[in-house]
Amino acid sequence: MVCASCEAREAHAPGEWFAHVWFLRSLARGGYPFRRNDLTVAEWIALGELAEELERIRDAAKAGVDLLK
Repeated sequence: MVCASCEAREAHAPGEWFAHVWFLRSLARGGYPFRRNDLTVAEWIALGELAEELERIRDAAKAGVDLLK
C-alpha cells in the first residue's frame, strides 16, 4: 500500500489492527451473522469507519478523482 497523506508516498504495510478489521469486514461481506455483542465497540466503530472510507474512495474513483495526487 502507499500512504496517500505522506509527501514521499512511501509504501507501508498495514498494521495488525487494520488486518483484523479487514478480516471482520470480509466475514461480514461473506454473510457471517455478527450479532450486537459479537464484536467490541472499537471493532464496530472501525468497521463503520472502513466502510465510510471505502465508499469515499469508490465515489472519488467514479468522479475521476485521483486520491494519490
